[in-house]
Amino acid sequence: MIRKRTFAVCLGLLTAMLSACGQVKGPDTIDKPTLVITETGKVTAYLVGELDKDYYELAELEAMALEEAAEFNRLHPLDGGEMVTLESVEALEEGGTGVVVSFGFENAQAYTEYTGQPLFFGSPEEGLKEAGDGLPVLKNVKDGTEATQESLMAQGGKLIAVGAGTVVYCPYRVTHVSQGAVLNADGSVDALGAEGTVYILMR
Repeated sequence: MIRKRTFAVCLGLLTAMLSACGQVKGPDTIDKPTLVITETGKVTAYLVGELDKDYYELAELEAMALEEAAEFNRLHPLDGGEMVTLESVEALEEGGTGVVVSFGFENAQAYTEYTGQPLFFGSPEEGLKEAGDGLPVLKNVKDGTEATQESLMAQGGKLIAVGAGTVVYCPYRVTHVSQGAVLNADGSVDALGAEGTVYILMR
């Protein structure tokens, strides 16, 4: 895919996802993989990487990203809108090679199809079906106690499942997270050091 080639060539080894939209408050600065998800499930992904200035300029990266988004929207039409929009292409710091490319997505499925990265947002029951083999052990963010699958289902709320290596800003209060994820002071979930898929339960 052209889209994957652009990310591989222009963003190099670092790839980061950040979602920010609606009322969800994201970080003041973007310098690491992050996701922010709204109550309606809209996602804005910021891809953080390194630009090889020997071959590409920021304007060229922006042009390729626009082209890829347009092609995706052509193949995935949406009445009254677009499945993905390019929001910005910016340098992390003046004169540096770090870049942030932000995309807005209509929903988690569009994010997954466009980036190839897993993302689920919905009820715990729906998440359980998506998981197939069942949910992993989730721990209470306050006291670290493990919750049974039955108690999680009874609690209700909303569930996020996302690939590790990112910080997630959630639309509701986080109550439980899976192994390797940590609740930050600002309410976001740090899954940078986790492995596999990270699960986040909210109420």
